[in-house]
Amino acid sequence: MVYRVDGSRLCRPVRGPALLLKLLLLLFLFFFGGCSDTPTAGSPDTFAESLQAALDGAFHQAQGRGLSVTVLAPGEPPWTGVAGVSHGSVPITDRSVFAAGSITKTFTALTILRMAEDGLLSLDDSLHSWFPAYPHVDPDITFRQLLNHTSGLFDFVDKPGWFSWVYSDPSRTW
Repeated sequence: MVYRVDGSRLCRPVRGPALLLKLLLLLFLFFFGGCSDTPTAGSPDTFAESLQAALDGAFHQAQGRGLSVTVLAPGEPPWTGVAGVSHGSVPITDRSVFAAGSITKTFTALTILRMAEDGLLSLDDSLHSWFPAYPHVDPDITFRQLLNHTSGLFDFVDKPGWFSWVYSDPSRTW
């Protein structure tokens, strides 16, 4: 179920990157579409081989560049599969590092909303009831305000000249 920041249910599906959706659909079909106890000729012998075959098929169909997928399934060891290249002709490995970018905001919001749904926290809890006090941060800011962007915290990338400042010293640790 998908929720809005105010806690109400959102009735329309959330759309994500096409490659990821195709891959997830193919993995879903793999898990639930081919439920037969009789192996077919040339079929993979193990769970890991089956997952890699599904990943390779989805990747080929989507004409992707490179990806890494981890599957945690009950009764099976964790599995990570890879396909494609990172940059140039460098192959993706199970140790490749990817820049997550802004997608982490979605996962963080979802985790907070699930915790609120489970009663582990309230969207109206003060940020400081869960985290230490930070200088120049209002102690009354709530999770709800953070999630719906009404906390009043300044977005540093809106500061005039910020990008010039960062690019002028790219080796600086921020």
